[in-house]
Amino acid sequence: MMTVTPTQPAAASYRPVRIPERRTLVERRADGTLILRSATPPPDIAEKSFADFIPAWAAQRGNKPAFRERDARGEWRSLSWAELWRQVQLVGAALLGLGLDQDQPLMLLSGNSIEQAVLLLAAEYVGVPTAPVSPAYSTISKDFARLLGVATLVPPAALFVQDTGPYERALAALSSATTTVITVQGVRPGVIAWADLIAEDLTPQQIAKVAAAHAAIRADDTARVLFTSGSTGTPKGVALTYGNFRAVAAYYADNLGWLRETEPAFLDWLPWHHGLGGVLNLGRSIQFGAAHHIDDGRPLPGMIERTVRNLRDVSPTIFTCHPRGPCSQANSNATRSLRTSCSRTCITSATAARVWPATSGSASSASPSRPSGSGSRSARASPVPKRAAWAPTAAARMRRTATSARPSPAPR
Repeated sequence: MMTVTPTQPAAASYRPVRIPERRTLVERRADGTLILRSATPPPDIAEKSFADFIPAWAAQRGNKPAFRERDARGEWRSLSWAELWRQVQLVGAALLGLGLDQDQPLMLLSGNSIEQAVLLLAAEYVGVPTAPVSPAYSTISKDFARLLGVATLVPPAALFVQDTGPYERALAALSSATTTVITVQGVRPGVIAWADLIAEDLTPQQIAKVAAAHAAIRADDTARVLFTSGSTGTPKGVALTYGNFRAVAAYYADNLGWLRETEPAFLDWLPWHHGLGGVLNLGRSIQFGAAHHIDDGRPLPGMIERTVRNLRDVSPTIFTCHPRGPCSQANSNATRSLRTSCSRTCITSATAARVWPATSGSASSASPSRPSGSGSRSARASPVPKRAAWAPTAAARMRRTATSARPSPAPR
């Protein structure tokens, strides 16, 4: 078993990592049980969920970008904070007008996009549960078994797709005479066009309706339903409440509060039907008024190059990825780009044993000015990661000391 011992500081200086150090309270019970508690209580924030942060950032950031993504020509298209708030209210009023509520949820079949971000946040703001689903359930499956399974668990009153074309068969399998379909592209009779939802001006009646729905939200109301991978059968639904979202926001306020002093930029490819991408990463961007760049790359041959290009363009404040993403040893070129492009911190979600060799392959690979960290998630539908933090200077010294003795990654 490897023992890591802090050594004396080296001559090279390391930029401080602004993550608070924690003290753990340990209760030892007679039966051998250990109860661990944080000695620091979470902050009591006023916001009910991530969507609550939008009005303040709209006033403060105004025309600065809230979301950006590549268009068909490869150029960045943007949605400002002021426009995001306007569209959230318009779309929220429209969802209420369609009869959606806690018992009439919205299901999203397609992948990440600016429009999907607006829809998720609008529904969250007015108390309408959303259920984002893996696009593969609708585009790759032949029998739609998993799609029909999740629709049985969360019967949708409305469906959203970015483009009806690739989802025609799935829509036909799910739709009934009372199911509303909303789309950005491929509008046809009976389908609501996204452009129509956001084209009108906000009326005082709409503003009042949205405000009333928002005020009625309770902590135990369902904000979102995420689904497990289905590796053991039909995917299971995990309901996340507004209380869950508020707890994550409080965690962020405590651990990443320094982001409020900056104008952060994030780049993210992780899907929003997944807890890490759709709750943690998306929520973090909204809470701290960031410019959230939707990465059109993937950790796949022929697509990872897009992520590398985007990393160079964006230079994200924090880059959070999956171990099979740009942080993996298989994607060594992307890893080198990540290390030189992140302006502050790179964090991977994986087991530390697998991430450590990938992100710190040598004593010089983790730049002093761009520290790396690691953590692990308990489940794909879990809204909060498990993460350990060390004193920044000690962590840097331990990394250098352990380089020569570091074990190989754990077998899969």
